[in-house]
Amino acid sequence: MPKKGRDDDYWREWCNRLAAGEPPPSKTGWHPGGNSPWKVKIDKIMACGETRRRRSSNQSLLPFGVGIVTCTCDWDHDNQTTAAPAAAAAPQPQKVVDFGMLCKPTPRKIKDVRGIYDIKTEKGCYPLEVFGYSNGKCPHCKSPNIDATNVNNSVKLIYTSDDPRFVQGVGLKCKDCNGSQWQSYEKTYVDTLSKKQQNELNAVVSGKRNGVDMGLIIDMRLGATASTIARKSLAHATRRHAQWEEEYEMNCRKLRGLGFDVVEQEFPDFNESGMHDFVAKSDIVTMAFLRDYISTESQLLRELGSLTSQISMAVDHQRKVVKHAVGNDGASSFTVVGDGGIVLGYYVVPDDGEKWLQHAMKISMSTRGCVKRRRCSVTRDNMRRTERGGLNLCNFIEY
Repeated sequence: MPKKGRDDDYWREWCNRLAAGEPPPSKTGWHPGGNSPWKVKIDKIMACGETRRRRSSNQSLLPFGVGIVTCTCDWDHDNQTTAAPAAAAAPQPQKVVDFGMLCKPTPRKIKDVRGIYDIKTEKGCYPLEVFGYSNGKCPHCKSPNIDATNVNNSVKLIYTSDDPRFVQGVGLKCKDCNGSQWQSYEKTYVDTLSKKQQNELNAVVSGKRNGVDMGLIIDMRLGATASTIARKSLAHATRRHAQWEEEYEMNCRKLRGLGFDVVEQEFPDFNESGMHDFVAKSDIVTMAFLRDYISTESQLLRELGSLTSQISMAVDHQRKVVKHAVGNDGASSFTVVGDGGIVLGYYVVPDDGEKWLQHAMKISMSTRGCVKRRRCSVTRDNMRRTERGGLNLCNFIEY
């Protein structure tokens, strides 16, 4: 099929564009045929020094030796009527940068919670743990005849030493004791579940208060105070808030460097961001510690009773003032410590004299070279019995 040639208007427009400094298209077959009069004109325009200068100026690079040049093609290089105007850059839309802070997760429906433990994820939110086991026993009458009634439409916050945890449970009801109801994550009910299921929750939740992760409970068992835990939690939340703010400012700078019109937003401060609500409260941590101790008292006492010291033993005598003791006869106290700093005995004595230290050491060593943990309390009656010649200074309560 024969090809149809371009008309004069087409080639005239291209001559104007070439003379203005626009490079020719790179596609094959664009140049007019050898017999076309436009071929001679285009060749002269392309060889013209003014055309070369304009093309070099458009490319921000002048050829070597090119200075003041004259036109040799006799074409109007400044013809603006037919030359194609340069395309204007499209305006960039405004860009809103997300703060990147995680928020409380959305509650799930009862079908996603009942009878299972799972971790649900959602973009921009903390992970949500669903804890809906209903195979335990009623915390009031110990009856296994219980049923899941409804889902809790809110999530329970659990304090940790790191990022906060969130758990959602189901409402449970006993069919044998006047319709008692509770949540599936409450401590009294969780204690009736298997050890595997208890470890999945790994937290203490009691009543309407926020829950406490078992990691904080263990810290208190090891001697950390509730105020220390609260300060540690506050420090982590502050550090996390500063990290999010730094990442937000970095993302804004990156987008501005790419030419985006970034909407100016002030990053919310610590209190406005809601991070303060995720900081562990010392009173709630203390209540959770006591609630856990009620449930695990016998196990903890057996563990303490198994502690022995084979190498060293010393008295930590700091004359601590005792405000409350049996019979209000205690005036000061001291401890006996063994290997690794384990406390082998705690002694309350009627005065602050050091004569009681020898008695305490003898009592601690009286168990055939193996020092067991004991608790000792001294009263005036015990002291009178000692004055009669006995070395049995104290009444012992073995763990």
